[in-house]
Amino acid sequence: MKKNHITLSLIILFALALRLFGIDFEVPHPDDYISVQAAMHFGPSQVELSGHGLYGLYVWPSTGMVYIEVVLFSLYYVIGWLIGVFPDMESFRNLYLNDPFSFYLIGRIMCVFFGVGTIMALYSLGRRLYDHRVALLAAFFLSGSFIYSVHSQFIRPDVPTTFIIVLTMICCLSIIEKGQSKYYIVAGVLAGFATSIKFTSGILVMMIVLTHILAEGTELLADRGSTVRKTVLLRVLILIGIVLLGGRFAVYAFDLLDMNTLTSSTDEVFNNNVRHFANFLMNLLTLAGGGAVAVYFILKTSSRALNVAANLIYDRKLLQAVAAFLLSFMIFDPVFFLDFKKQVLIFITDANYMGSQTLFIGVDSLGFWGNLWWYIKGALNWGAGTVIEVMAGLGLLLVLSRKRKEDMPALVFALVYLLIISLGKFRWERYAVTLMPFMALYAADFLYTFMDKVGKDRMNESKKTLAVALIAIMVVIPSVYNTIRYDYLLTQKDTRVVAQEWVQSNVPMGSRVGMDAYTGNLSGDTYHITRKFSLSEEELNYYTENKYDYLIVSDTQYRRYMNEPIKYKENVEFYNQLFKEGELASEIKLSDDVWPKSSERFLKYHIHISPTIRIYKIN
Repeated sequence: MKKNHITLSLIILFALALRLFGIDFEVPHPDDYISVQAAMHFGPSQVELSGHGLYGLYVWPSTGMVYIEVVLFSLYYVIGWLIGVFPDMESFRNLYLNDPFSFYLIGRIMCVFFGVGTIMALYSLGRRLYDHRVALLAAFFLSGSFIYSVHSQFIRPDVPTTFIIVLTMICCLSIIEKGQSKYYIVAGVLAGFATSIKFTSGILVMMIVLTHILAEGTELLADRGSTVRKTVLLRVLILIGIVLLGGRFAVYAFDLLDMNTLTSSTDEVFNNNVRHFANFLMNLLTLAGGGAVAVYFILKTSSRALNVAANLIYDRKLLQAVAAFLLSFMIFDPVFFLDFKKQVLIFITDANYMGSQTLFIGVDSLGFWGNLWWYIKGALNWGAGTVIEVMAGLGLLLVLSRKRKEDMPALVFALVYLLIISLGKFRWERYAVTLMPFMALYAADFLYTFMDKVGKDRMNESKKTLAVALIAIMVVIPSVYNTIRYDYLLTQKDTRVVAQEWVQSNVPMGSRVGMDAYTGNLSGDTYHITRKFSLSEEELNYYTENKYDYLIVSDTQYRRYMNEPIKYKENVEFYNQLFKEGELASEIKLSDDVWPKSSERFLKYHIHISPTIRIYKIN
C-alpha cells in the first residue's frame, strides 16, 4: 500500500505542476472576471440579499462556487488585516477595484485544487470498483488530460462540479455495498451542492434513485406497504393529473393567458423568449398531468408495479436523500427559493442572452446527432487524446458486458450526461470536462483487462506493470504536450496587452477607434472607443463615413465567421474587405518559436489566449 501511495503522490504532484504552470496569466478569462465580480458584491445579475456584509449572494454565476470564493476572499482579508496589509475594509475593496489580479489568482488556485481533488477522488472510486492498478492508471490519465488541466485554470463551475460528482459516485457505491442511511444523506447533500453550482448536476438525484433500486433489487417487489399508503398514493396521482390537465384546459378554454400581453418589454427577442417559456410551461403541465394519469392506471392494474412505486416513495432512506438534496440546494442557492419570481426573469433574460446568434458564433447546435458526433470527434478527443478515447469506448463496452450493479451508477450518469449535452442548444468543449474522469476510468480498466489476458502466460506481474506504464506514458504524451505548450503560451506577454501598448505609442490621442471582442482594453479618456462584439455588425462604409480612424480585430473573433463562410457570408465579406482595403498598421502575434506548429494557437478550442490582433487604419 505504501508503494501505491507514493505513486499516487507523484501523480498528484505531476498534475499540480501542469496546472500551476502559467496560472498567473495577466489577462483574465471572461468567466474569471464574472465569477470574482459576483463574489465581490458587484455581480452582473444584481441579485443581492441584504444584511450579508460586503459580498451579498447571487444566483448567477454558480452560487455554490461563489460561496467558496466568498470564504476564500474573507480569509484573504482577515490574513491581510492581521499582518497589516489591509488596515480596513475600504483598502481591501480598493485593491479589488484597482488591481484585482490577486483575486483572480485565488479563484484559479481554488479550481486547480478541485481539479487535483478529482484525481484523488477518481483513484478512490477506481480502487473500490476495480483494484489499485486501475485506480492509479485512471488517476494518471486524468492528470494528463489537456481539457481537464486547462479548465482547472479558469474560475468556471465545470471542474468543481465534476469533483463533487465523482464523490457522489463513491457514495452511490457505498449505498450498494452497505445500504446505510448516512450514505444516502451524504449523497443527497453532495448532489444538492453540485446542483447549486451547475443545474445539470440535478441528474444526480436520478442516480441516487437508480442506486437505491440496484441496492434493493427484487425486494422492491415485496408487498411491504400498507393498503392505506397505496390508496393515498393512487389518489394523489389522479388528483395531480386532474388538476394539471384541468388547469391547462381552463387556460385555453376561458382565455386566461394572453401570450401577447405577458410582458411590456420593448425588446422583442425578450418578449419571444417569455412567450416560448410560457408555452413550454403549458406543455409541461400537459405532459405532467397526462403522465400522472397514465401512471395511475398502470399502478391500478398492476400490483407489482404498485408495490415498487410504494416501496420507493415511502422508503425512509430515499426520503432522507431527497430531503438532504433539497436542504443542501436551499443552503447553497437560497436565492432560487427566496426570490423565485426574479429567478424566472433571470432565466428568461439568460435565454435572451444565450439566444443571440451574434454572441456564440460557431457553437450553436448541430442537432442531436451532430452534437453527439462533435463531442466524440472533437471535445472528448481533444480532452484525452485519440488512444485514450478509443480505450474508454472499449472499456465502456467491457463494463456493459459484465453487468455488475456496482458499475451502473457511474456508467448511467456518464451516458445520460452525454445525452443531455448532445441535446443542448449550444456545444462547448467545457461541457465535456465532466466526462473526463469516466473516460480515464474506463480506459484504464480496458488497458489492464487487455494486458491481463494477453500477458497471462507470457509475463509476470512486474513485466506487465512495466508494459502498462510504458503504454500509459506513450498515450498520454500528446495531451501532456498540448498542456505544457498551452501553459508556456500563458507565460508569454498577452498580445492584447502588446496591442494596447502599441496603440498608446503610435495612435494619436483623440482618434476614433472601433474594437472587436477579444482585442483588449483601451481608455475611453484617451480615445473615442466603440466596442462591438463584432465590427462586422456594420458595413465597412459605416466606419469610413463616420470618421473612424482605426479598426482593431481579433482572429479569435473573425475566424469564427470564416470557419462557417456560407452561414456568415456578410460577416466574412466585411472582414475580407477590411483586410483588402484597410491599411494594416500593425499585426501582433504571439511569439512562439519553441513549439512546432505554433501558428495554430489552439484554434479548434474555445480558449482565449493571446489572439492575433490586427490594427487597420481606414482614414
